Amino acid sequence: MIRALIGHRGTGKSALLQRWKTYDPRAQVFDLDLEIEKQQQMSVSEIFKKFGEKKFRELEKQVFLSLCQMENAVIACGAGIDVNLFNEQVRVHWIRRDSDSNGRIFTDRPRLDATVSALTEFKLRYQSREPLYAGAAHFIYTLPEGLQHSDEQEKQILLGKPTLHGAMTILKNEIKSHRVYRNVNYEWRDDLLTMDEFLKLKKYLNDQEVFYSVRTQNDIPDFVIQSKMKIDWDLNRSLPQDLNVHYLSTHQDQLSKALDQLKPFENSPYHLKLCPLIDSWKELQIGFDWQQIDPKKRNFLPRSANGSWGWFRLMMKSKQTLNFFREGTGSSSDQPTVWEWLNQPVSQSQTFAAVLGSPIEHSHSPVFHRSFFKDIPFYKIEVNQNDWIESMARLEKWGLSYVAVTSPLKNQAGEFVRKAALNTLVRDSKNQSWLGTNTDLVGLEKIFAPIRKNNVVVWGGGGLLETFQALLPKATFYSGRSGKPRTGQKEFDNADVLIWAAGDADISTIPTQWKPHLIIDMSYKENSPAREYALNNIIQYQSGHELFELQAKAQQIFWKAYV
Repeated sequence: MIRALIGHRGTGKSALLQRWKTYDPRAQVFDLDLEIEKQQQMSVSEIFKKFGEKKFRELEKQVFLSLCQMENAVIACGAGIDVNLFNEQVRVHWIRRDSDSNGRIFTDRPRLDATVSALTEFKLRYQSREPLYAGAAHFIYTLPEGLQHSDEQEKQILLGKPTLHGAMTILKNEIKSHRVYRNVNYEWRDDLLTMDEFLKLKKYLNDQEVFYSVRTQNDIPDFVIQSKMKIDWDLNRSLPQDLNVHYLSTHQDQLSKALDQLKPFENSPYHLKLCPLIDSWKELQIGFDWQQIDPKKRNFLPRSANGSWGWFRLMMKSKQTLNFFREGTGSSSDQPTVWEWLNQPVSQSQTFAAVLGSPIEHSHSPVFHRSFFKDIPFYKIEVNQNDWIESMARLEKWGLSYVAVTSPLKNQAGEFVRKAALNTLVRDSKNQSWLGTNTDLVGLEKIFAPIRKNNVVVWGGGGLLETFQALLPKATFYSGRSGKPRTGQKEFDNADVLIWAAGDADISTIPTQWKPHLIIDMSYKENSPAREYALNNIIQYQSGHELFELQAKAQQIFWKAYV
């Protein structure tokens, strides 16, 4: 069998290829770009520069077809691979990350369209390539953010047949890639999948594994009525008395209307599904309290506009009977991925850990701290500054005990324990109080050691401003919003080193006469404006990933006394 790994630029296909070799030592693994470089005796960047993209695509086709002659080959393809190259002998794995849609900026890869910004270039290609990947894929794997090493759950997903104990909605664009897992209920929604489309999959499933969800006014197929399929009935349609209805669902956007729809059936034999849009922590608590009245027959599946309740659905895995996961985008971005689902501890821990911040979807913390906490779940939870007090009160009630704090919450975290800005909290159960520390100091001291004698400008600062001032007393500090020196600081003629601590601030306010030789980014976000600045000005770029790892290791030392 030939396996081809496809996906957007920077998703992690090449790194996965090396892990694949450890999962299946018999496999012959090939990075297509590297094989082209070997053949041409020049880098991909040089090929693009000297011959252009058209010539590169011709070489890509030739080398790919030659590799397909190898036995048990796994080939990591470039993002622009022609999907028409994949014949019946090639099994296509779409490797994706949820952060793909945010875009990525590369300081070490060839530009494909220099007429637009690097981020715009990525997003334009993302839009055109996404449907091509979906149409070509036999299998979809959503990688977790930050996975760098061999992982048993990943091996099971790629080469095994994991047992998942959950539900998955079958999507039209995932029919070709559909896998059959063990102990999974498959949802056939009549608004997402026609009968003909479902019948393409029916040979892989038995009726007991499928439930039919009524969302439209269309007639229910006769074979569904005659089968043993359970039926999920949306209460926006009149409830019949002669069908095998198992679930009653409401998808009202407003929580109050959704609860009103379910109220007449609260003492009925039906299983109730509450699936509203949840806009606040208060509403989340109301939905949770409603579900806990009868956990065996009530299911609370909150929805959001950006997937911010995915952590809550993971937490509910052991607390209710119906839970959904997803392979790709899923029918809701709040559904956990297969990898996240498998990594949710089996035991019902009374405590959990989390990274709090906004934005948070790119965080590596859950993967980095997973082995440290073992049977204690670790979530990434979207919390904005206005919700800090309320969210901490509700999360503590549910069992939050270990907290990594990221932007823009470090000042609030410090005030929470009556200290200066910090990034780490722990719940001291013995004294019923919270303790905190700032492990950023550990990482920053090492990162800043080589640059203390340089002319340094700190752009932004946020919750780390006081720390920067203590570690770099001779630096000049600028506001990331205004592009002006902070109070008491003078205009600066030039900078040897620019420290970017301004999040997604506009780089156009940086003085054009500055010619730093190094930019140190406090973030490891792959769409950070600091990357664009470094690329545009041909400056050495240093990501915040090393800083993250240094401070994360120090967090574990702090937490260890309380785990």
